[in-house]
Amino acid sequence: MRLREAHLGAMVRVSYAYRKPALRGSVGSIKKLWGEPHYAAVEVRLDDGSSELLWRHEVEELREEATQEAFTSLRWT
Repeated sequence: MRLREAHLGAMVRVSYAYRKPALRGSVGSIKKLWGEPHYAAVEVRLDDGSSELLWRHEVEELREEATQEAFTSLRWT
């Protein structure tokens, strides 16, 4: 994620390459921003209520189309 894309409240997903396997793919929102464009970090409040401090390259922004696509691909049984 580029810092200019990062803003408070943005929905993000933790990278699948993140060092903590339990957090890979977790979704949350940005609560705080630190640093400058070349060395930035974000505090993410995850959906389970926990917070994690992540480098900007460890998260990706969730776009509306992506979340809609994921939702429509679910099958209800």
